[in-house]
Amino acid sequence: MLGCDDTAKSEFLNKDKLKGNLAAPGQSQSNLWFIKAAQLDDFGPALGRGAVWLNDEVKANTPSDPFLFNGFAHRAVHLNHHEDHEVTFVFEIDRLGTGSWDKLLEITLPPLGNTWLEFKPEEQGAWIRIKSGSNLSSATAFFHFRAADPRDTQPATIFNGLARQETKSTSSGLLLTRGAGLKTLRFAATDPSGQEACYDLDGDLNLKHTDDAKGLAQTKEQAAIPQNVISEDAASIIYVDEKNNRWRLPTNGAASQGRVCREVCTERNLLNAGGTFYELPAQNAGGFIKIRPIATHNLRIHDYASYRGLLVMSGITDDAPAGEHIIRSDDGKVALWAGAVDDLWKLGKPRGSSGPWKNSAVKSGAPSDAYLMTGFDKKSVTLSHQHKNIVHFRLEADFTGTGGWSPVQTLAVNPGEPLEHKFSEAFSAYWIRLIVDQDTTATATFTYE
Repeated sequence: MLGCDDTAKSEFLNKDKLKGNLAAPGQSQSNLWFIKAAQLDDFGPALGRGAVWLNDEVKANTPSDPFLFNGFAHRAVHLNHHEDHEVTFVFEIDRLGTGSWDKLLEITLPPLGNTWLEFKPEEQGAWIRIKSGSNLSSATAFFHFRAADPRDTQPATIFNGLARQETKSTSSGLLLTRGAGLKTLRFAATDPSGQEACYDLDGDLNLKHTDDAKGLAQTKEQAAIPQNVISEDAASIIYVDEKNNRWRLPTNGAASQGRVCREVCTERNLLNAGGTFYELPAQNAGGFIKIRPIATHNLRIHDYASYRGLLVMSGITDDAPAGEHIIRSDDGKVALWAGAVDDLWKLGKPRGSSGPWKNSAVKSGAPSDAYLMTGFDKKSVTLSHQHKNIVHFRLEADFTGTGGWSPVQTLAVNPGEPLEHKFSEAFSAYWIRLIVDQDTTATATFTYE
């Protein structure tokens, strides 16, 4: 039994440009959730990240805090220092969790050293820690762990009835949890014929037509979907935040339509962009830089909201029959989908094929926009350009989710010969970007399978 925290009337610090002027829920709500223990393994692949040093001063031969080492298929660490001399690092593991430490490996980095180190499957232990052979003015050791992601690309059958991109006849509309003790979810609906009407979903999950023209107008105003908060060019999806930082997200050819962002668990937003759902932490928990993909659905979901411990979504095909997850209105004209927010993990493995540049005019030494990498599997990049000479593409990564960039690799690309580079299975970073050494027209396509 899980105690949930689904809907907060007071959004605290969770205001966001992506929400526009969306009104807060009329009242806070939560519920109990009863599951089978085995279901815990279906709530997305485990993802574990964190640092024992993050631009920290480090004393020679002093062990870091222990960091969890057990339970992930892919394990690696980003390690760097800022000294003008070589530095030797020793990794130790506590194999059984008994406090007994053994040397695992030793690595020496050159001056201003930076490396990505992947651990072998046979290198096992409960905990890991690091020691430096010399005093360091600033060092980072940031671990990236993740489980294998066995999901396929098809939504589970529980999502049958949600409209696909090609669906012609759908019911859609805006959702808003009502206050004043009414305890209903207001649905400002548009039926397949284009007619607007007002409906209320009650605690027994009855969706009833309500003759409330004033309430319909208020809901449309208070739950209006903001326009132009994200954009898309030939390369990928673009978001420019309040500080004018530019971020790019993968696209799957699905139009970004309907609700873009809404809080569905307290201080945790659900972002819907380019056919993919993302977890978006509140600003006080990292904000957009710490975004994580949940699932790629490529559906025409119009709106979504929390209600009595459920996630409710609009954008339903006209012929979807009422069932366990599809709730039809009493007049049969419109419908909603209802389930658990963690059902979203079953929509389909996160994926995409796009990038920061597509036939883009780029300047030597000027970084591309940051392009999301975290949470995706089986990663590769294809690079090409229109220069008459070889162009070197330098890949840089934000491994820590703090806006710091570190070199990954430099790839030489011949004119007229696209180059594909496959990343190792364990490689991961929050964000990736590129820098070229020639002014040219370039394309960089990251494929996440």
